[in-house]
Amino acid sequence: MDHQMIIKIFIIVIIPFLLLFTACIEEPIDKSGKIITVGTEPLSSFQRIQDAINTSSEGDTILIFKGEYQEIISVKKSLMIKAENNNQVIISYKGAEHQKDIITISADSCSIKGLIIKNSGNGTNIQGIKINSDNNHISNNTFLFMRQGAILSEECRGNHIDNNTFKDNYNGIWFSNAHENEMFNNSFYNNLGNGIQGKKSRGNLIYHNSFVNNSNGIYFCCSSVDNVIFENSFILNNDSHVKGSNNNVWHFNGKGNYWDDYGGIDMNEDFIGDSPYEIEGGIELDQYPLMNPIN
Repeated sequence: MDHQMIIKIFIIVIIPFLLLFTACIEEPIDKSGKIITVGTEPLSSFQRIQDAINTSSEGDTILIFKGEYQEIISVKKSLMIKAENNNQVIISYKGAEHQKDIITISADSCSIKGLIIKNSGNGTNIQGIKINSDNNHISNNTFLFMRQGAILSEECRGNHIDNNTFKDNYNGIWFSNAHENEMFNNSFYNNLGNGIQGKKSRGNLIYHNSFVNNSNGIYFCCSSVDNVIFENSFILNNDSHVKGSNNNVWHFNGKGNYWDDYGGIDMNEDFIGDSPYEIEGGIELDQYPLMNPIN
């Protein structure tokens, strides 16, 4: 079976199933678990997030109250870890070491929600969240001043990264040997390297994201193929909107992406350009470029 036929089968059969699954997704946590609180309030169970994790059981929720927590966190159980209110909980690293992952997820079916995760120190190669497992849900977080905001690696699958902001990092998301994950409704802006960088990965869905004022919007390398990228906005990226892509798909269901340097016209006013958008000088094509940015 040739490569183009494999891509067609993936688009027709696999993507609709994955999108249906995404539409129905709930937090992947056992609702029978208990709630463990973290904060400085007198009634909080713990003052440190890792202490709460260490005493928790599979399916518990770690509820974090407003404040800044300077911790390195390891998650080896299926837990929901969430802020009581979005954007009021900061998890930061203020050290000077040169290789740290602020949060490492080694268990399947975890959820991280509503946190601000940032590098506040002098260390380099500081990563926000590193995921080495499957079916996790990372949502409504903000990643600041990292080498990588989020990392997907070690053959991880089925992870959903959505509704996050990646700002002022080197790379927003970096994935390597990661397959069939979804990245959607995220904002990537002012990242010194790439909004998303993919290496040796296939079958990932990237959609409904905004890539603004990064060096590159998306950078694929090293046999990253059969990924599907659609209904994203690429605006004012300084080097290129896309770099290194080969054998990926840039549309789904008759809709491609918005490119701020697209020069085509829309004669029939269907909000889709009448001519393809050439990616990296025509190595690949977006056959259905959008005339307006995605909201």
